[in-house]
This record gives sequence, C-alpha cells and structure tokens, in this order.
Amino acid sequence: MIFSKYILILCSIVSIYMLVLFVGFYYSPLSYSEVDLNENGVIGFSEFLYGIEIGKKDLIISNMQCIEYYHLKDGLSAVIKCK
Repeated sequence: MIFSKYILILCSIVSIYMLVLFVGFYYSPLSYSEVDLNENGVIGFSEFLYGIEIGKKDLIISNMQCIEYYHLKDGLSAVIKCK
C-alpha cells in the first residue's frame, strides 16, 4: 500500500511538471530548438526556466537579418544570432 502511494505522488509530480512545460512553451516566443541550450534534444527544468525569462526580437545589423534574445526583467541583450 505504501508503494502505491509513492507511485501516485511521483505521477502527480511528473504530471505537474509536464503541465508547466506545456503552458510555458505555449506562451514563450522561443521555439523548442531555441530553448534547448545544450542542443541534446531534451529540455531540462533549468533550460525551461531560462526560456521563460527570455524575449526575442528581429534586428538588422549591417544588412544582415539577426535575432536578439534579451532578458525580460531588464531588457539587456542575452544573445544575438545572425544568419
């Protein structure tokens, strides 16, 4: 009986984690590949938290199309990627 109680708690925690990930990705301006910082195909909780705190905007720098990722709390640039 105790074993099934721990399974229920574990399933609840995993379900809440998945719900938070889904809601975060739904409202995030970043794509899945942009949030996956170490590019291993899996988004960890720290990457998820980082992705929620980052905004994205398009820039043109020296006639190049660029994307600036910036911190939402202060507006400072985090990364600029140009194509």
